[in-house]
Amino acid sequence: MRRHYWFTAALLTSFILTACLRGETITDGANGTGDGNGNDNSGVTSVGTVTQFGSIFVNGIEYGTNSTNFTLDGTDNGLETGLETGMVVTVGGFVNSDNLTGTANTINYTPDLRGPVVTPSALEDGGTFNIFGQDVVADETTVYDSARGFASITAGLNVEVSGYRNATDHKLHATKVKSVDQNAGFISTGAISGVTPTAFTLGALSVNYVNSVRTNFPAGGLNNGLFVRVRASVAPVGGILTATSVDVLPSGVGALEGQQVHVQGFISGSVPNRFSVNGQTVSTSTATTYQNGAATNLVDGAKVEIEGIVSSDVLAAAKVRFQQVSDVSLDVPITLVNITDNTVTVLGTSGIVIKVDRNTLLDDRRGAVHDFNLSDLSANNRISVAGKKENGANSLVAVRLTRINDSTGPVSLKGPVNSATNPTLTILGIAADTSDPTVQFEDANGNAILQGDFFNLITAGTKVRVDGVFNGSAISVTHAKIEN
Repeated sequence: MRRHYWFTAALLTSFILTACLRGETITDGANGTGDGNGNDNSGVTSVGTVTQFGSIFVNGIEYGTNSTNFTLDGTDNGLETGLETGMVVTVGGFVNSDNLTGTANTINYTPDLRGPVVTPSALEDGGTFNIFGQDVVADETTVYDSARGFASITAGLNVEVSGYRNATDHKLHATKVKSVDQNAGFISTGAISGVTPTAFTLGALSVNYVNSVRTNFPAGGLNNGLFVRVRASVAPVGGILTATSVDVLPSGVGALEGQQVHVQGFISGSVPNRFSVNGQTVSTSTATTYQNGAATNLVDGAKVEIEGIVSSDVLAAAKVRFQQVSDVSLDVPITLVNITDNTVTVLGTSGIVIKVDRNTLLDDRRGAVHDFNLSDLSANNRISVAGKKENGANSLVAVRLTRINDSTGPVSLKGPVNSATNPTLTILGIAADTSDPTVQFEDANGNAILQGDFFNLITAGTKVRVDGVFNGSAISVTHAKIEN
């Protein structure tokens, strides 16, 4: 089992876990409740995005996987290599007293959607598309299986999507999008309506479930509003999908009383001291601590990770970590890698410092290294990064870091401006020279504007994207655009 260079795994002995989430069964895989050192640990159910491997990192915890049973798309005894960064999984196991390491007894992965892409529309840092009438949003943190990113998502392409549903905009926010063969079958997940003894509506589909394998059906049969996962072996015909199986999914975490739970997702139904994440009811109190935000930020649509203990089916939040909202993106070659400090420096030895932590999505699209980490990077490797700028510094914390290739061509940098005096502006301490008369300038609406008008619209903090050639001390700009 390959270990990350900056984390230590001091794994303790195991204990009991029985839980389910996202419709996946968590089975007992432990034989006790103590660590042999007088500490009484509790089992954990953790629902979150896979950010790194070697072992596997979910919600900031490094889980050992020597004896893990991987259930991949409904099939037991899978291989860890069947998982990829960006996939949302359910981990059953335990977390050690350091709250940094643990052991995974079970890891379950099932995609949210699998089917043909309809109406893809590219945006600045991602795009939108539709599968079976359900809207999918991809952003700068989404991981793809192609170095081309969203540009690889074309109409008719069969893809598999994993992510989190946002009840505020009623869309699936993708953390992972990968192309798949039609032989992999089709999956649609969501709330149903128009229920009859033989069919129901899900998204844009009428689903015939007469001959389907049925799991967790209520005694009285299906009802409108139930959340289900539908599988089919053949594509819809005339808007009708013939289901091979229909699973009714639980509304929250089926955790044991007093069990530890980590759950990631979007807030919905927020009222003072109470809300829901991924269908799990959550309560907060004066004892709750916050990272990257405060209690006032607990609003519908906010993406969070909750850590706490279940009591009477309510997750009492001990900690709320708000998802970092990226305000910087780069497509650049590496200058330096510092494994000791967990940093990468780009755009010169005194350039921008990119910090990597346990929650950074690390992804390799050059050599497809599965347990990819900073030790695999070297100078001149090309990387694509989305992250959050640190206050008053030329550094950022990476939310996603993807190795693409070894190209040393044009670079791209987007972020808040430090200062701007025509014809030069600086972003995270990097000078961008726009003096070339062929530079193209755009306002926030994408309209072509003159250089003087461009600089009149910029103040400190304005977000700008520049593309050009880095000459060792500054970016010689070919294109500059004001971002919203």
